[in-house]
Amino acid sequence: MRALLRAPSRALRRTGAGGPGLVPGRPSKPDRRRTLTAKGALLDMPELLTDSEIQRKLASLPGWRREGNEIVRTFEFPTFPEAIAFVDRVAQAAEEANHHPDIDIRYTRVTLRLTSHDSGGLTGRDFSLAARAAELA
Repeated sequence: MRALLRAPSRALRRTGAGGPGLVPGRPSKPDRRRTLTAKGALLDMPELLTDSEIQRKLASLPGWRREGNEIVRTFEFPTFPEAIAFVDRVAQAAEEANHHPDIDIRYTRVTLRLTSHDSGGLTGRDFSLAARAAELA
């Protein structure tokens, strides 16, 4: 039982003087945050955007709006199967990006909500996936 509680790799350890991230075998930069994906990959956590950066990025994404720490858009489709097909395309793009929106399906209306939970707010990843979702609609 004890072996099951050990880290998957001896080279993977928490390091740095108060450093916030997991780093393979060497100290991290104090300002770099890292996270493990569900598949065990080590990724840098994206930096939060400032309010002015968020407003600038929102201006380039018609139909998207900010609600607190999320960006939100509702897409409408002629039929329920078309709405579900859109959700499937977004799911594939989200898997590729390893960034997953909250999705609300209401018959022919699909609402996407994006935020970077691991970073605690909005990052460039949210806006990249929002742009990709708009392309897929």
